[in-house]
Amino acid sequence: MSAAEGASSFIFEMTAKDNAQAAALIAGRHPLRRVGPLLIVALSLILGGLLALATARLSPDGDARRAFGLGAAATALFLGFQYLLLLRIALNTTQRSIESLGWTGRAVEGVIDQEGITFEGTLRLDWSNLRRVIEGPAHIVLLSGDLAPIALPKRALGEEARNLLPAAPLPA
Repeated sequence: MSAAEGASSFIFEMTAKDNAQAAALIAGRHPLRRVGPLLIVALSLILGGLLALATARLSPDGDARRAFGLGAAATALFLGFQYLLLLRIALNTTQRSIESLGWTGRAVEGVIDQEGITFEGTLRLDWSNLRRVIEGPAHIVLLSGDLAPIALPKRALGEEARNLLPAAPLPA
């Protein structure tokens, strides 16, 4: 499997399932996945409180606690729905970005070495341009500033190639 000394070649075929799993892997590591639900709860309480105050002012006979509860519930449902839509948009956008490389359904050859990784002799990612490596159960995703996310199925990488990936120096 070695292409040259200190290098390892590999061949893989990306499937639509691979693209979807890699996109989910990237989206699952997004910072908003952790902060998003907390923001939704905080905004729901604030907007629900404002709705309750407005209801109490407009209707002096109304129960402020009931208005607050209904307002908070309606706002939480609305914001939760918006959050799920945003996650869905981010996931679809990421998947389209991965698919933009045109690797779905065909064999792709790669060579990994100490300086970087090259695909089909033309697309090159130097380790110095690598921003982040995300490893999941079935894929390794390489993120850089100037290329689409590169998803590599682990099934295609031999032991030699896997040993070269973690050795990539990541900028601080």
